[in-house]
Amino acid sequence: MRFEIRDHDGLGRLGKLRINQKRVETPAFVPVIQPRHQTIPGTKLSKLGVEMVITNAYIIHQDSALSQQAKNGIHKFLDFNGAVMTDSGAYQLLMYGKVDVTNQEIIEFQKKIGTDIGVILDVPPGLDLPENQVAQHVKTTITRAKEAKQLDWGNTEFVYPAHGAPYWSILEKSIKAGEKLGYGLFGLGGIVPKMMNYRFDEVILSQKMLKQNWLGPVHMFGLGHPMLIPLAVLFGADTFDSASHHLFAQDDRIITQNGTRKLEETEFLAGIDVSELKQLGGRERREALAEYNLIQILDEVERVKQAIIDGRLWEYTHQSVMAHPNLMEAFIQGLQDRPFKKTEPAVKRKAFFYQTELSLEREEVVRHFEKLDRILPDTVRVVDIDDFGAGKCVVHPVFGLIPWEIRTVYPLMQNEFPNSVCVLKTTKNRLAELLKNRTTKSSTKSGLLPKHEKIMPIPEKASFEKEMEMRFKYQFGKKAKGIFKGVRPVYSRTGRLSELRHKRDLFAVIRARDGWIIPKELMFDRMPNIKWIDVEESLKGKSSILTPGIKGYSKNILAKDFVEIRNGKKRVGLGIARLGSAELGLLGGVGVQIEFWSVTHT
Repeated sequence: MRFEIRDHDGLGRLGKLRINQKRVETPAFVPVIQPRHQTIPGTKLSKLGVEMVITNAYIIHQDSALSQQAKNGIHKFLDFNGAVMTDSGAYQLLMYGKVDVTNQEIIEFQKKIGTDIGVILDVPPGLDLPENQVAQHVKTTITRAKEAKQLDWGNTEFVYPAHGAPYWSILEKSIKAGEKLGYGLFGLGGIVPKMMNYRFDEVILSQKMLKQNWLGPVHMFGLGHPMLIPLAVLFGADTFDSASHHLFAQDDRIITQNGTRKLEETEFLAGIDVSELKQLGGRERREALAEYNLIQILDEVERVKQAIIDGRLWEYTHQSVMAHPNLMEAFIQGLQDRPFKKTEPAVKRKAFFYQTELSLEREEVVRHFEKLDRILPDTVRVVDIDDFGAGKCVVHPVFGLIPWEIRTVYPLMQNEFPNSVCVLKTTKNRLAELLKNRTTKSSTKSGLLPKHEKIMPIPEKASFEKEMEMRFKYQFGKKAKGIFKGVRPVYSRTGRLSELRHKRDLFAVIRARDGWIIPKELMFDRMPNIKWIDVEESLKGKSSILTPGIKGYSKNILAKDFVEIRNGKKRVGLGIARLGSAELGLLGGVGVQIEFWSVTHT
């Protein structure tokens, strides 16, 4: 099994899970197929865009007729050519208290029927069990996980189910045990009773703890409602299964983006004639409703994928949690302690949109204050927008201070907020902490300053080198003394800085959408050491480097950071990290996209 990442936002990833020549694009909803009655046939699921399904190996194992049919392979049994995941009977154990199969028997059965991804027979704790019972269930699960590791899996990959919430020390022990055993796919189980009781905070805090200890692929058992999917993906869910589309249809209920509705109370639905639907017979109506419900879930997953590409998953999630107060509470609790510090990309394609004061907890804002601390001089001059010029800062309601020299760098110009928003309390507190050891000269008349959209005048030559060195330190975090000596700016027709040249040679490009410095060979020769990745000598000349070819890397790399490419101690090129340090040694696929291979350092 391989898991490759294409894009990030928060802890959410747009990726590809590859197993047994099958590909599943993540995040992915995995519909449950009932072994005794397929409400939606496997071939129809494929046409709807489903790439992986899950069914219950325990039910098939216990039914002699079904077991006989499945001997020819689970894919043929389900009439589905995509990836197939099977559950071990743990759900039945959770709901009914016992199963008539051993861990070894169900593991060997899943392998025998050709399951792509199986599950060990874990023991999910029920709702509100005392701590000692939860600890015992987790201990039994770990023992069975060790037992499973001694068996021959064949072509089946097995999931390690983590349990323990709300006893966080037990959950952490469970997660670390799975990692130590070498499982490549983790699951978060036992969440169905919590979701049925709207205890979304426990679900998200469990997911958050799992991702703090494990950044590989994660499956969530029993999550299948659009109103929770954005939040779950933001906090790291890659795949998630549910029979919700079928179960709600059985009760004549319709899944919507913000909740569920009774069919009898509904008159209007997009893409379907409600009056005709109500006139259908019982089974025919349930099948039509199940398909409609499934489409609503799949559509939500597609919207989440696009939000990841746009860098707007945080904003999209913020909108979705407005559907229920308990979702909002889960969101607020999940945001504590900077959960996205290691995974949030260094830069995004789209502008930062302010929504509520929760937006101040976004990594773009917190990182800006950290960068300010390393570039601001001992004396800071704060002025009004009309007096904004070299060596001066203006107050921003969200980002605190914006020095003139870095005014066009993401996200300082690439942001939107209501003009009525004043300098917020959180911002004031962060400013106070930032400036407490600095001398501040202020001529600001008000804490509320208008946005500045005018093109800045071309700086005088005397201040240009200082401006570029501040921008370099803001972006790369290292000393930049003397790098820009003898370099001249080139401006576009709109007055924006577009290129840096040394004599006639291209020194660097200033990326228009975010103001980032894109170094070229001549600048690379002058740069001090920045974040680095060490690659094998044989890979020189490639356009990208896969993670197996990476020998070492800095500890603080973020996705989309510029990184120095090394071969040992020799600098050989410059690239853009596709994965952060936390993921480089864990995941497959492209680790770094090469900008250029150095000629002078070969």
